[in-house]
Formats: sequence, C-alpha cells, structure tokens
Amino acid sequence: MVLYFIIYAATTDIFGIMSDLGMMLTLIVQLVGTIAGISLNIRRFHDFNKSGWWILILMVPFVNLYFSIKLLCIRGDVGANNYGVDPF
Repeated sequence: MVLYFIIYAATTDIFGIMSDLGMMLTLIVQLVGTIAGISLNIRRFHDFNKSGWWILILMVPFVNLYFSIKLLCIRGDVGANNYGVDPF
C-alpha cells in the first residue's frame, strides 16, 4: 500500500489524473504481488500434502473462505510429506 501511495503521489497531476508511467508502474507492482501470492498459496497447499492445483479452489465463492482460513490458521502436516520435509 505504501508503494502504491508513492507511485500515485509521484505520477499524478493536480487534477488527480495518473500518468501513463504511473499506470504502468502500478501494473508491474500488481503483477509481482500476484505472482508472489500464488507462489505462497501453492507452498501452503504443499504443507498440507496437497497439489498446487488446489489453488484453483480459491476461485470458488464461499468455498474459498474455508480454505483461506485453513491456509492462514491451521498448521501443516507434521513431518515429511510428498513435497519435502517439515520446515519446523
């Protein structure tokens, strides 16, 4: 959010219209954030010994709430699984 504010403040004119450079920088920041978020969610599904393709379940309304809470709050499998050893 701080990065978005800096980009907005640096590339906006007095009428509140963002320049093309500001829009491109915002797009780049969003793409990097999206890729990082997808990678993080795939790693969390691997902690539960699930395939990374389970990330697609996060696009289903209401079902994604359950899985989001599970990914955020519940500890992964204890010990090694198909995707590597337990990092803890």
